Amino acid sequence: MTDRRAIMGLPIASIAVGPRIGFYNPEHAARLGASIAAEGQHDPIHVKRNGNAAKLPWTLVAGLHRMRGAALAGLTTIDAIQVAEAGATELTLRKLELSENLDHSERRPIERAILMIERARLEEANDHPGHVGEPSQVRAARARWDASITMMDASGWRDRAAAAMGCSVPTLERYTRVYRHIVEGLPDLAEALNFHPLGESLSAMMRLASLNETARRTAAETILSRPDWGSMDQVLAAAGLAESKGSRIDADKLGNVMVNTWAKMPISARQAHVEWLVDNITPSMANDMVVGFKKRGLLP
Repeated sequence: MTDRRAIMGLPIASIAVGPRIGFYNPEHAARLGASIAAEGQHDPIHVKRNGNAAKLPWTLVAGLHRMRGAALAGLTTIDAIQVAEAGATELTLRKLELSENLDHSERRPIERAILMIERARLEEANDHPGHVGEPSQVRAARARWDASITMMDASGWRDRAAAAMGCSVPTLERYTRVYRHIVEGLPDLAEALNFHPLGESLSAMMRLASLNETARRTAAETILSRPDWGSMDQVLAAAGLAESKGSRIDADKLGNVMVNTWAKMPISARQAHVEWLVDNITPSMANDMVVGFKKRGLLP
C-alpha cells in the first residue's frame, strides 16, 4: 500500500491492464469517454506503480471503462490516483478493485453478484485459508478436529463481507444464488443476460436463478431472443414454462391447433411465418432444426 497520490495527465499507453473482475461494456465505455472529452474527467482511475522489470510503469487497479472510454474519445492521457506500490499483493489489489467497483450504483445484479462473491471469498480466505468454498458439512467436520476453528469463524466472514458491501447477510445470500445459478450455471449466457434490459431487475434474475437447470437455460435463451420483454411472466409463458396470466393454456391443444393451421396455409403464408419464426426461436431450438434439416438432406 501507499499514500494515495494524484497523477495528472498519466499517458494511457503507459498503463497495463490485467485480469478484471466483472464485465466490460464497450457502449458504457464510449459514453464515459464522450463525457470526459466534453466535460472533463471528474473521477480519476486507480493505478499501481510497477517494478523496474515490468514492460509498462503502471498497472490499472480500477477504472477500466473510464480509461478505455478516454482512449475511444481520442484522448492520450488520463488523471489517476496511485493507490499501491510495486510490492502490493494480489489480495490487496483485488480488495482495492472491489472497493471502488462496488460503490458504483449502476452495477447490474449479475455483475454485482460477481463483485460481491469475490469480496466474500476474500473474507472467507481470512478465516479459512486454503478452504474457500468448503461445504458447511465438511467445515463442521473439520472444526471438530481443529481447535483453531471456532463457531464464530463459521459465519464471521459472511458478516464482514455483507458489512463491507453495505448489505445484510440475507441480501448477500440472494446474490450468491444469482452467482451460482447464472454466472456459474450459464457461463456462456451470463454476460449477455447482464446487459439485457431484464438484467437490470434483481427480482427477474432471482426468478431466473430459481428455475431448474433445463428450464433456466430455456428461459435465459428466451430472454435473449428479444430486447423488449416486459416481465419474466411474459418470458416464462413464451418459453412454455408457465401459464399466461389471466388464461389457462393447454399446450397439447395449442400445439394441435398450430399444426392443423400450418397444414391449411398456402406456401406464401408459411413463408411469412418462417421469417417470424427465425426472429423468435431460441438458439437450442435453432440447433434442433439444423439437425432435423440435415437428416432430411436439406443441409449439408
